[in-house]
Amino acid sequence: AAARRCRVMARRLGQRLATTKRGDWRELALEAEALAAALCERRKHFRRGDGSALPETPLPEAGGLLRRATSAEFAGASGAYRYDARLLLLERAWDLVFREAQVATATALTKDATSKKSSLRQMIMGSGKTTVLMPTLVAALADGTTLVVAVVPPALVVFTRACLAKALARPSLGARPIRRLRFGRRTFMGISLLKKLRAIARDGGVLLSDPTATKALFLKSVEVMHRLDEALRFRRDQRTESAARDARRKSKSGFGSLFKSSKSKAAERERAQALGLDAVQEGHQISQDGFEVDPAREKFAAEAELRSLRAQAQVATDVLGLLKTRSVAVLDEVDVV
Repeated sequence: AAARRCRVMARRLGQRLATTKRGDWRELALEAEALAAALCERRKHFRRGDGSALPETPLPEAGGLLRRATSAEFAGASGAYRYDARLLLLERAWDLVFREAQVATATALTKDATSKKSSLRQMIMGSGKTTVLMPTLVAALADGTTLVVAVVPPALVVFTRACLAKALARPSLGARPIRRLRFGRRTFMGISLLKKLRAIARDGGVLLSDPTATKALFLKSVEVMHRLDEALRFRRDQRTESAARDARRKSKSGFGSLFKSSKSKAAERERAQALGLDAVQEGHQISQDGFEVDPAREKFAAEAELRSLRAQAQVATDVLGLLKTRSVAVLDEVDVV
């Protein structure tokens, strides 16, 4: 990127030399200074072999003159350099040079995220949090196994997605996908959600979300597990009551009890006819609202709901496990989120 910029500046400088009049040298001097600054630009993520920072250039000399540092002074006694290849690749892909504060912040946050530590950094407005630092962290942390989740306020979702798409859609970075999490309390937690998160982690992409969708995902997981626990408890209580009812029936079994039961059924039938009510078919019940209820159909609906809750609970468990063990959350504007 620096070499390309230097070639452009040199070309413009040559054009100015060919067209500038003899007495007008101000713009030419500015172009020359810009070219010299581009040639002397120092990569902030480069270090000496011993880990110390590279010297600033130019260096002061005796007599108030300035000179450029030699290669030995740059490299130090070891004669070697240390640099972050990821930042060098991003500088080449994005055609920029990272600032010192950006390099320090990105390095610290990446190191803390790799070691499973929470970290917080404060940066002023205009320091490149959304346009530079967010894409840098995504590109550095999304290694094919880790799911990177970017949580931003709702007002910044569109802008953040545009910045990430512009930065990560470069062919040299593998055209990483940017997916939006749209989730609510009424959303069905199906297997498609789990497949989506796994695909994003596998492709080295980023999951963009807002605080509302993130909270809804966790609350929905808790709700599904609570409903499943209540359904299983109710089913267990029903089985206990049915077993106790069967035991009482066996203890009172006999011809007299059967005869009494048939008499009571006949009395209920006669009473229904006297009141003008239709007779209820055998094996059916009447609900509190007065509607006829089919026990077989009701049992089938309960079994279907129980299977649905079990499937959603399994997906919720896998999603929460993925977010807990193999994910990194990058939060922008923490005071608003």
